[in-house]
Amino acid sequence: MLIRLIRFVLHVFCRLWFRIQAVDLENVPVNGPLLIVSNHASNLDPVLLSVLLYLRRPVHYLAKQELFNRFTTPFLKYFLTHPVKRGRLDRKAIRTVMTLLGEQNAVVVFPEGTRTHDGNLRPGKAGVGFLIYQAKVPVLPVYIDNSFRALGRGKIIPRFCKVKVVFGQPQSWPELWREPSGKEIYQKLSERSMEEIRKLKRAMSV
Repeated sequence: MLIRLIRFVLHVFCRLWFRIQAVDLENVPVNGPLLIVSNHASNLDPVLLSVLLYLRRPVHYLAKQELFNRFTTPFLKYFLTHPVKRGRLDRKAIRTVMTLLGEQNAVVVFPEGTRTHDGNLRPGKAGVGFLIYQAKVPVLPVYIDNSFRALGRGKIIPRFCKVKVVFGQPQSWPELWREPSGKEIYQKLSERSMEEIRKLKRAMSV
């Protein structure tokens, strides 16, 4: 009951404060394993995605280990958020993602690894490419527009502005999945996911 109330309050807040708009939300499959890859410009991004994706299906998230403590852990777990150690290979987090996908869940990951400093898209990290290579499940790109302006690095109070979230089509790359494993192919897969996000951004300006 409490979680439903929190979700409702967040939904109303995002609708009123950010005038959040979803574009092509119907592209999100309602079942089956799915990796959702998104740009990352703000701490608001997981909240914005949660508010919209919950309308389609439950979705799991990864968040940096530092966010988890005895006060925040119960709250984060209620929202299907799992810890990941940044800056090194976190085998436990990888096993968690693989288990979730094997159980037909959807998982959100940010190929850039961390928030952008200036609002621009950053190169993808090989770690997400490794997940894509190992999982071999559909990859759905998402572009979040204007979340940097709403609450970029160094900001504390969210700015009143319009945020748009664009959902692409699920992608499969069997020609890359058949390549020998290694950092080169992982980086290529991560960049492929970022290119799909860039396409969504470019399409908005047409």
